[in-house]
Amino acid sequence: FLFDGENKMSTNIDLKELERQAFRSNFADGLWDIFLGLLLLQMAVGPALYRLGWSPVWILLVMAVFVTAIFLGFKAAKRQIVLPRFGLVQFGAERQRKQRKLTLVYAMVALLGVVVLAAVIVGYRLAQNSGTTAWGNVALLALFGLFLITAVLVFSFMAYNMDYTRAYLYGWFYGLAFPLNILMDELFSSTFPLGTVLFSTIMIIIGLVMLTRFLRKYPMPLSDRQ
Repeated sequence: FLFDGENKMSTNIDLKELERQAFRSNFADGLWDIFLGLLLLQMAVGPALYRLGWSPVWILLVMAVFVTAIFLGFKAAKRQIVLPRFGLVQFGAERQRKQRKLTLVYAMVALLGVVVLAAVIVGYRLAQNSGTTAWGNVALLALFGLFLITAVLVFSFMAYNMDYTRAYLYGWFYGLAFPLNILMDELFSSTFPLGTVLFSTIMIIIGLVMLTRFLRKYPMPLSDRQ
């Protein structure tokens, strides 16, 4: 009886560890890095279109199309690149239940992040129109801080719960990108979104390097090639 119990306990531990490793493998192909990098890059689209005189409605529409295209491309890449190599992984009920809760939390916090970012953009435009600098506006600095804290907390939460350690770094990338854009505008009168482009490029390059390694390590099965 003791022998059977120990075997069952060992089997349960092994299965949980295998499930954890399979879950972590979701981030080994680099597609998540590319996906998040492209999402960060789209944050430069709104301000650029605003400077061109586009209305907020059209800007939101373009950004929605952009995000939808990124999401569909991500899903298609997972289906065409990862699925033929690893097959479909079915996680246990506990992991699936946890993921549903996390998805709800991420959606709510992401919505908060969008609201804060919109408030930062509006506040910055108001500061410009009033002739004051962004760094001399206490309320705007508070919004910068709130946006940074929100981004870092969201990505840290993701990194911890999804075993996605690079997300710790990406939280800082997201939180610092827009303030760096503002800093470039204030110091050098440059409207080029340096922070957004710089950090998103780093993320995309990391993703491409990991994707290349993934494709070399796990070549397409011969049956699928034929």
